[in-house]
Amino acid sequence: MRISWHLGALAIVLMVSCAEDPVPLHIAVCGNGEVEGNEPCDDGNRENTDGCNNDCERALCGDGVTRNDLSPDGQGYEACDDGNDDNDDGCTNSCAIAVCGDGVIRQDVSEGGLAFEQCDDGNRDDADGCLNACLTARCGDGVTRVDLGPEDEGYEACDDGNAIDTDACLSSCVRASCGDGFVGPGEGCDDGNDDPTDDCTDCQPATCGDGVVQDGEACDDGNAIDTDACLSNCVAATCGDGVLWADQEACDDGNQDLEVCAYGLERCTVCDPTCQEVAGATAYCGDGEVFGDVEVCDDGNTIDGDGCSGDCATACETPDPESFTSGQYGGSTYAISRAQVSWQDAQAQCRSFCGHLIAVNDRAEYGFYQGLMSRADAGGVWIGLTPTDQNRQHTWSNGDPLTFTYYCDYPNGNGCANPPHPPVPGQCTTSSQYWYPEPCTNRRQFLCELP
Repeated sequence: MRISWHLGALAIVLMVSCAEDPVPLHIAVCGNGEVEGNEPCDDGNRENTDGCNNDCERALCGDGVTRNDLSPDGQGYEACDDGNDDNDDGCTNSCAIAVCGDGVIRQDVSEGGLAFEQCDDGNRDDADGCLNACLTARCGDGVTRVDLGPEDEGYEACDDGNAIDTDACLSSCVRASCGDGFVGPGEGCDDGNDDPTDDCTDCQPATCGDGVVQDGEACDDGNAIDTDACLSNCVAATCGDGVLWADQEACDDGNQDLEVCAYGLERCTVCDPTCQEVAGATAYCGDGEVFGDVEVCDDGNTIDGDGCSGDCATACETPDPESFTSGQYGGSTYAISRAQVSWQDAQAQCRSFCGHLIAVNDRAEYGFYQGLMSRADAGGVWIGLTPTDQNRQHTWSNGDPLTFTYYCDYPNGNGCANPPHPPVPGQCTTSSQYWYPEPCTNRRQFLCELP
């Protein structure tokens, strides 16, 4: 029998009488400092939180009394003792304060409460299914799970902790990539498909030169070279586009016409309708064919006075036999007019015949035209000495130098009374037997020299 009183250490001895001599009965008293009877312990104090409680029972985890006589590293140390065997409340069955990471999921705190736990896997690995904060891992929590493979549900390739789909990690915890439908870093577009022929190719806006033929492009070779089969504007190279196609065209003048040489060229190279160089058709004065509005005539040469001027600009007239007396000398034709005109008009009429007023180069030619004047019964004719300048210099109107003259101021019966005297400025020359200066405006017959 053991009696525990709270009156101090008291031992009561009872005398028990039976058939034999009475035997004193000793009753154990808890707290007297002596382990008596069935006492597991008796530390003789009133401290209920040490190793021996006030009932002289050894302190045990789960007895509802938290020991405080031990340091945390001492055997039997208790951080708490709630006197129950519920391991998922604030005090575990090992008398430890429930903490995130102890491997036990607390059930005594509702969501939102302090120390609430969704999970507790008992480790400090933040990249598995349970975060170090004892919250279930989820996409968007900012921690990338590494405990799952790509084929597993809940696998995360990344987790940047936000719901932005235009950065490197999508809100679905998938790494951003071209074709995911979101315009991410380095992308100009993303239409969510791999069709290279639409407006977005390789996540860049489709443009001429990207190497993919889109609507509106005949070709796209991915470069800006204009001399290959595809121009830089994505139009197929063709003869006549004005761009020389290397190794295919010898020329390209921007059309498919057969060009001709510029007027006046006797030979040239042109570009034909197949963009090859060929000899071009020519047109020039002297080719024997009158060219459009450029030539008035073309007699196959560039000689003046043969019916067509040397520049093919004037068709030579023929002196009318009714109005001129003509004769041949030295391969040229000489014609004396019956009409009388000024020196300038006379020169113009001779030029209409592709000739000029006569240029007398020697005595023999002088003798010929004197005979022609006699046939024409001409008293005096204009000849081709040009009007003199202030220095009394003059030449033949066809450009020949002056090598022969036959001037006379006042003739007498046997010759000239005075020395030869050429015209003064503003005067022209007429000829009968001798040459005389007189005003160019006078009206005289005239003598043309024609080829």
